[in-house]
Amino acid sequence: MSSPEHVPEHASAVAADQVTADSDMHGEMPVVQHYKFVDLQSALAPAAFLPLEKHGGMYVAKLATPLLVQTPPLALLSPLEDDDGHPLPYAHLAVPRAFLRFLQDAEERVFQACVENKGQWFRRAVEDQTLRASFKQFCKPSEDGGGVLKIKVPRDVLVFDSQGTLLRSADVGTGATMRALLELSRVCFGRTEFGALWTLTQAQTAPSPPPPPPPPRCLIDPGADEAAVEEPAADADLEVAEFL
Repeated sequence: MSSPEHVPEHASAVAADQVTADSDMHGEMPVVQHYKFVDLQSALAPAAFLPLEKHGGMYVAKLATPLLVQTPPLALLSPLEDDDGHPLPYAHLAVPRAFLRFLQDAEERVFQACVENKGQWFRRAVEDQTLRASFKQFCKPSEDGGGVLKIKVPRDVLVFDSQGTLLRSADVGTGATMRALLELSRVCFGRTEFGALWTLTQAQTAPSPPPPPPPPRCLIDPGADEAAVEEPAADADLEVAEFL
């Protein structure tokens, strides 16, 4: 942050985004909510955060109940593995406008919780504007009205195809469309910044769109008129024609 006086003593210089998820997606089934039904006011209330503690070389304020949300379909903007097949620690997702608003609301509530809890978390007084300047946001608006979200990707993240079959991370390339389970479990404090990074816990690729229909084909034969031979009409046919 801009001044070390409000950082917990012995705080690490590790950046606020160097953090992994707490929950174990391979064990007990967690509570998953679609983002449209999440009550952020309750989930990220100041009282929802536990006291500050040192963890993995930095100070963190954990959520008593990690927030796990299902996203809408998102486009993967960066690969999950490098060219040598090694997992990459972070990825970027293109998010639509409605989900961007949800993410921005979540980040603002995290910041407000830090403001409310600063008397308990910091050893010295700190101004709100100093906290604002040090708050790192991981979702940035884009020119198309949506946004770009930076996420943490664990090495053992689970990736499935649209039928629920387990895939390798390498099978999901840049540009793929997928739904994700994202977890927000804590706020991390470094010496110069703090923030809350979403972690990818599961991903499922969206089904491939159906192939486009074939172009319409003209069934009219322009040569049929010349090939047709008119037969003389019977008397009954003439009576019908006169009736019509």
